[in-house]
Amino acid sequence: MAEKMPKVKAKQPQPCGQYTVTVRDSMNSFWEDWPTEYTYDEIDFLSILLTGPEAKEIVIFGEDNPTFDIALATARNNSWEGISYGVRHVLKFQEKKLRSIELCSKMGRQQGLSEIEIMSRFQDMLKTPAPPPKVKGKVVWYQYPWTKKELSVKEVVDEMEDQQKKGDYLLLGKLSNADCYSSDCPNYSFFGIDRKFVNKLVSYGYCYQGEKKSTSFEEHLIFVLQKK
Repeated sequence: MAEKMPKVKAKQPQPCGQYTVTVRDSMNSFWEDWPTEYTYDEIDFLSILLTGPEAKEIVIFGEDNPTFDIALATARNNSWEGISYGVRHVLKFQEKKLRSIELCSKMGRQQGLSEIEIMSRFQDMLKTPAPPPKVKGKVVWYQYPWTKKELSVKEVVDEMEDQQKKGDYLLLGKLSNADCYSSDCPNYSFFGIDRKFVNKLVSYGYCYQGEKKSTSFEEHLIFVLQKK
């Protein structure tokens, strides 16, 4: 009988540097003068995990800003395959897509992209079709929305850990000026933060929208965890 080939371990994220986040408590004028600093390993891993021929399937939670999921589908080769939604349905897609295309130009200029690069982003987004209704996924991406009613990291982890299996990834997306990942999650391994992939989504028009529908450009961070 032929010998069984040993299983090849999946590639693990490797640190490519460190990144320090400074958080000030805007609700307390005293502590605002004494900011808290968090230093994390920085990784460049999500482009491998979420795009290409072996891209993992994704379930999106939290963010209901349409510019997020359209930018994500655009980055995944203009495809909704492997993207599903944990808490919401896809409605009025064409209106959302037009809004995303408008923001693509604005956010591209804020990033310093050339007009040729921005037009290339336009062309990429025009190819992105409407999403299918349901798709299963293993990578859970909780992108924190622009709201005061956010779930804590512990609440997100508690909700997801019973639904995920060993080796599945949990991504927590936040702004760099928000409260950062500091919870003890014994059932997950924390690899570090990935900035490169989410900044690619920003170049495709993704931005936070406040109550008055204003837009802002701030550093986005994705905290990468894996179920043990």
